[in-house]
Amino acid sequence: MAWINKIDDKTTAKGGKMLATGFQVVSGEYTNRWVWHNINYVCGSEIAQKIGEQTIKKICTSIGVSNPDSPDELKNKPLRIHVKIKRNDYMDRLENVLSWVVEGKGKVNPTAVARVEPDSINKDDSIPF
Repeated sequence: MAWINKIDDKTTAKGGKMLATGFQVVSGEYTNRWVWHNINYVCGSEIAQKIGEQTIKKICTSIGVSNPDSPDELKNKPLRIHVKIKRNDYMDRLENVLSWVVEGKGKVNPTAVARVEPDSINKDDSIPF
């Protein structure tokens, strides 16, 4: 189990918007470890924006929040995440591949990819905030 313990709504270098999130593992073998992930929800790439919107929707579904008014409503609510580490040869780095578990429905397809930090091992898809 984990929860989003840090979440900041930030402007990207190119003028887009993203949620900078920190997931803290709260049970199991990796308790107190962190997984960092940036979720782009307004950006120049339509594909990246769609992935970001879907990622936020999957997180909302996983924690049972259907229509948050602000990113803070996603904090400190338990959710199950699966993290796999894969090598990105093009960028020459390791990345986390995240997926979320919705209780009673199983694992949600992974679409979120986040860079590994050295210190941590409704029909409308629009963003509500």
